[in-house]
Formats: sequence, C-alpha cells, structure tokens
Amino acid sequence: MIGQHSKWLTAREAASYLKVEPRTLLLWAREGRIKGYVLSGTERIG
Repeated sequence: MIGQHSKWLTAREAASYLKVEPRTLLLWAREGRIKGYVLSGTERIG
C-alpha cells in the first residue's frame, strides 16, 4: 500500500518485525501461540 497506512501486517511483514521466518510465525498462529486473521484478497505465503 503506497501512501496508505494500515494496522494490519502480512505474515511476511510480521515475521520480519519479529526476526523469525514467516513459516515459524504461521506455525505459531496455527498452534494458537499468537493471534492471526485471514483477510480476503491478501497474498498467500508459505
């Protein structure tokens, strides 16, 4: 999003912020260790 601010981060952005691999972040979400939301129209990684 160029020129716009969003409170949402992609898994890739959040993983970079936390200095972990995106797969680790997604695993944590599946395990319930962190909260995550599936948003329509977003890029899928992993």
